[in-house]
Amino acid sequence: MSFWNPEKTYAPDAVHTITLKATDGQQFRWGAAAQRYSPKGSRGAFMAWAIDLAICFLEAKEKTDEERRQGLQLWIHHRD
Repeated sequence: MSFWNPEKTYAPDAVHTITLKATDGQQFRWGAAAQRYSPKGSRGAFMAWAIDLAICFLEAKEKTDEERRQGLQLWIHHRD
């Protein structure tokens, strides 16, 4: 089962290359994950997808935290 398409991982206008340092274990795990989820996958394509996914999670968390903070401020204001 494949939930990511390594051919669509890189944007058509992607022109920059990023170098990551990794331990032997990380390099192995990233390569194994890329192959497990897509036989055509590379470590680089998997990392690009994973980093974009992590950014989405962080942005969603920031939005939720801000909404929670605003809700708490409203609750405190109405309580006074």
